[in-house]
Amino acid sequence: MFASCRFDVCQLWNGLFLGTLASVLAAILVLWVQEYRRKKRLKQTYGKIAGTYLGYGFKESGEQWSQLKDEAQSEATIAYVGDNILNIELTGYPIREEFKWTGIITMDLETYGTVAWKYEIIGGKAFDGNKHEFGFKRIMVRTENNATYIYLVEEIHAKYAKEILVKQN
Repeated sequence: MFASCRFDVCQLWNGLFLGTLASVLAAILVLWVQEYRRKKRLKQTYGKIAGTYLGYGFKESGEQWSQLKDEAQSEATIAYVGDNILNIELTGYPIREEFKWTGIITMDLETYGTVAWKYEIIGGKAFDGNKHEFGFKRIMVRTENNATYIYLVEEIHAKYAKEILVKQN
């Protein structure tokens, strides 16, 4: 039965080439689909944090130490960049020119991350090359039915108080 089969080297090379090419193309397609799904999942997870928030400090007297102040003290705009990275710009409220800091949020988990920030305006004056104010903040994100809360806690500078950013959904 095998005696009539003739071995052709050209057919062997063609088969190897086409098989290898098909395997490489299939692997690339699978990797592309996986990366697309990963980016879509990350955008769904972290993209919902993006938006405009009002920032509130805490009441400092008596038993009200854990209650938010009645008036907002800042306004923050958070934009989704990609993967687990977001940009934040926080300004004074209602007077925007009072202060401004910008930062990059890196989310470590769905509800926990770090902000690397720097002031651009403080006391109504822009920073020049001789003055620098920067640091790190930890953030925690909590979402309820009608609002998203971002807790900002300073890591290094104790002079900056805790702040809660609130976005109405």
